[in-house]
Amino acid sequence: MKRISTLNPAKLNVEDIIEPTHPMDVYFEGIYPDVHLNMPVTSRGFLYYYTPPGLGPLASSIRLRCIPDRSAEAFHLADDFTFSNGLPWQIMAGQMGVYDAYEGLRKKLLYDGLWTIEDHKRIFDIFSKRRILYPDRTLFSLEQDFPLTLNAHLTLTMVGKSEASSFGLYFLGTKKDKEWMWPFAGDTIARFERAPPGKSAMRMRIVRVLTPIRRIIPGYSGPYLEPVEGELLSVVRKSGEIRPWTLPLTDSGNSKALRLLMD
Repeated sequence: MKRISTLNPAKLNVEDIIEPTHPMDVYFEGIYPDVHLNMPVTSRGFLYYYTPPGLGPLASSIRLRCIPDRSAEAFHLADDFTFSNGLPWQIMAGQMGVYDAYEGLRKKLLYDGLWTIEDHKRIFDIFSKRRILYPDRTLFSLEQDFPLTLNAHLTLTMVGKSEASSFGLYFLGTKKDKEWMWPFAGDTIARFERAPPGKSAMRMRIVRVLTPIRRIIPGYSGPYLEPVEGELLSVVRKSGEIRPWTLPLTDSGNSKALRLLMD
C-alpha cells in the first residue's frame, strides 16, 4: 500500500512519488478508508489535485503527473499522463464527490483544504443523480476537447455553475429502414466553437484525427463532407455551397445543455 501525504501540488515531496511497482491501493495519512485506484502507472509520478484555469472545484480532478526523476522539483518539468488520444487520465470531482469508492479521496481534499464543505455539497447536488460519469465526455467549457467517433451516437454531459445536463446527437447519421447509418467511420478529437457574432449557433472543429477516416456508405454524396483534421465540420448544400455544420441554439434539450457552457 502506497502512503501519500498530500494532493496539494505546492506541498508534494519525494515520499509522495508513485513508482510503477507500487500497488494501486493508496493510503492518505490520517484518512480512512483507503482508496483503490485503477491508475495507469507505467512510469513514476505524483497524484495531485488539478483545477482548470478559470474554473473552480466543480471542474477539479485528480491527475497523474509523470516525472523523469525522483525529485519534487521534477513536477514542474513534466506532463500529466495522457491516453493515446491525448486526453488526460483523471478522477473528476463528480466521481469523488459522490461515489463511495472515492470516499478517502474526498476526505483528503477536505482535510487539505482543497475543497470546502460547501464545495462538496455543490458537487454532490449536481452529480448525485447521474448514474455514470465519463471524465473525457464531461464538459465544463467550450474550450474542452472530447472524443468523437464518427460512426456512433455522441453522448456528453454538460456542466454549468449549478446543474448538469445530457447532450445526445446521432451525429453525421442518416436513418434508413428504421436503422441509423453513418457515412464515415473513424475516431477523432473534437471541440465546439461559437458561430460568428450575430448567429445563435454552435459549430464543431475536428482537432485531431486519431484513426484513418473511411467512407462506409458506398456512393455517399452528402450533405456531410469528410471531416478534415484542424478544420470545421462542413456540409454541402443542394446548391453546391459548402458551409460549416451548425447546431442552432434554440430551446431544445441539446441547446440548453450547450448554453450551460456559455454562462
